[in-house]
Amino acid sequence: MLEKALTDGKAVVIEAEDCIPAGSAIQVKNSEGASGGKYVVGYEGDVQAASDKNKYLEFTYDAPAVGTYELQVFQSNDDICGSHSYNIKIIDKYATVQVMNAQGKVTSADRYFFINTSSDDTFKEKNL
Repeated sequence: MLEKALTDGKAVVIEAEDCIPAGSAIQVKNSEGASGGKYVVGYEGDVQAASDKNKYLEFTYDAPAVGTYELQVFQSNDDICGSHSYNIKIIDKYATVQVMNAQGKVTSADRYFFINTSSDDTFKEKNL
């Protein structure tokens, strides 16, 4: 779930499953722990994610005024590296968040890291 807090104290909730680009192979699964009972799976982000609709989520939000807005993201990740019972390395994932203006020009692009949650349906919150 993506939740945008507005400066007037109100929040607009955007569910990640509603942000899947048309024709994408990104999938949706059910979970009692997820907002709305669903979450997205099956996409691998990378540096070139913006050019592959299977590697990003997108939404449009028309801000009421120029300013700084907080984006609250709930995420899960249980990726590990290694298959033995010791020295298993958990993998933290990242997302690059791009903000565009009304003319379609990218005005900011920042990378945020998300900690491993040890489960696909255990969700942690991060404010961006």
